[in-house]
Formats: sequence, structure tokens, C-alpha cells
Amino acid sequence: MRKRERFARWLIARLQSWGCYSEAVSVAQRFFKNSWRVEV
Repeated sequence: MRKRERFARWLIARLQSWGCYSEAVSVAQRFFKNSWRVEV
């Protein structure tokens, strides 16, 4: 679960660096919907 969370954070940062903010938000919500607060 830790590795998955770290991957999600990396993926969000990568999408944001490409300027894909809306994609990053949707990915974040999909990953963290059940467990964590979305920190974007």
C-alpha cells in the first residue's frame, strides 16, 4: 500500500509537470478516494 501511494504521488507530480492538472486531479481522486485526503 505504501508503494502504491508513493507511485500515485509520483504520477500526480509527473502529470502536473506536463501541465495536465485536470488529469492529475482525477488520478488523485481515483487513488485516494477511499483512504486518504487528496493533497494536490
